[in-house]
Parts: sequence; C-alpha cells; structure tokens
Amino acid sequence: MVKNRMIKLVEKRGQITLFVILALVIISIVFLYIFWIQPTYITPQTIKPGLEGCMEEVVKDAIKQMEKQYSGFPGLNFSYSYKGEQIPYLCYTNLYLQSCINQKPFLLQYFAAELKKMSQEGVMQCYENSLEDLRKKGIDIGEGQKIFNISLNPDQIVVSLKAPTSAARGGAAVQFTEFKSIIDSPVYNMMLIITYLVQQETRYGDSIIEDPMILHPQFLITKIRRDDGNKVYIIKEKNTGDIFKFATRSVAWPVGYGYGDTLMREQ
Repeated sequence: MVKNRMIKLVEKRGQITLFVILALVIISIVFLYIFWIQPTYITPQTIKPGLEGCMEEVVKDAIKQMEKQYSGFPGLNFSYSYKGEQIPYLCYTNLYLQSCINQKPFLLQYFAAELKKMSQEGVMQCYENSLEDLRKKGIDIGEGQKIFNISLNPDQIVVSLKAPTSAARGGAAVQFTEFKSIIDSPVYNMMLIITYLVQQETRYGDSIIEDPMILHPQFLITKIRRDDGNKVYIIKEKNTGDIFKFATRSVAWPVGYGYGDTLMREQ
C-alpha cells in the first residue's frame, strides 16, 4: 500500500511538472511573438495623431491671413482708403444726411463661408498627408466622399471633415466617419459686436462703442471719424491679438457743413 501511494505521488508530481513546463513554453512563445516578431495592431488611435492638429493650424493661419490681407473680410472690393490700407465697407450710402445700408446682413454666415474657402485646400492636404503616412507603414487605406465644413460658435470654431475612411492590415481593420477639431477663438463674439455696430449705423447713423466694451471687456473698439461721413472701426481682442477692421459711410454732411476736409478724430 505504501508503495502504491509513492507511485501516485510521483505521478502527480510528474503531471505538475509537465503543466509547469507547458505553461513556461506558452509564455515564452507569447513573449517571443510580442518582443521579437513585434506585431502591429490597427486601432482608432493609429490615424488620429496629427490630423486634428494640422486642421487647427490651417484654420488659424487662414484667419490671420484674412485679417492681414483683407481686414478680416475677403471678397468685399468696395472699400475706404485709410493710411494706405483698403478698409471694406460693411455699411454705406452715397447720399447726404442718410443712414447707411448694411452691405453684409448675414455676417456670421458670410465669414464662416469665406474662412471655409480659405482653409479647404489646406485641410484636405492635412488629410492626404495623414493617409500617406499610414500607407508608408503598410496600412491599406480606403476612402469615401469628403465633406468639409466650418461653423462659428461662442468662443470657438468647429472644423469638421466628414471623410469615411478605412484602415486595414493583417486582417484587422478600423473605420472612421468624421474628423473634428475645436479651436478656441474670439471670432464669433467679434462678429456679433461688428453686427451690433453696423445695426447702430443703419438706424442712427452712428454708434456708441462703449456699450459692447462694457459687456465684453476683452475687446478694444476704436472708431475713427472723418468729416465726410466715413468712419473706420477697429476691433481687437486683447488676449489673442485678433483684429478686424471695417468702414461705414453714414449721415454724411454736404461740403461746407461740419468739420474741415482733413480733420480726423478718434473715439
């Protein structure tokens, strides 16, 4: 009986040893596969890095370009010359003693559309560059129809690229439908302030710039008057340095009335 027990004990120990050896072999194979063969996996994060950041930079650069070249309002060729710069009219009349007519009633939509036009080529290039980087890594890419859009919201700009995209390698695949970037920006509030000032010009032939500055102390508004009824407005965001300029001609006095021809005042 003792002999039988000894045999069973040896057999059990042999089974345990076999299991331990098998476990060690399996673990070794797994580690060898991971650290030596180094398999790569397709995850939603594979395509993400760089695309949203690139889109953001493109849109920010487009805004700076619009501010620098067009005072913020490209496509408006009707302008007033001030210190060698052509300032676009947002409100104008060629009549005397009459309030001006709003030249861009839907200012937010207009600016968003112009920003989209200025940014579209660069954003599409961001997308193509991102896909090319993936192809260089041996990833198979599938593309669908692309739709690009920009919307202005309070304190931010939303950049959206709807682009059905598939990325596959080694039997694994992921799907994407949209890439989005949210940019902190004062543009929305600046457009609202400009809209308010233009509305004041259309109703009263002038505006009170202190009111919006009290409500929005982060903005500095300068109004430069000319005796011929023209005014130049400069709106600046103190933190970001964004600057938009526009001109109006409203309640102009005939020659011989008001101030001298070259007199200029600032408020």
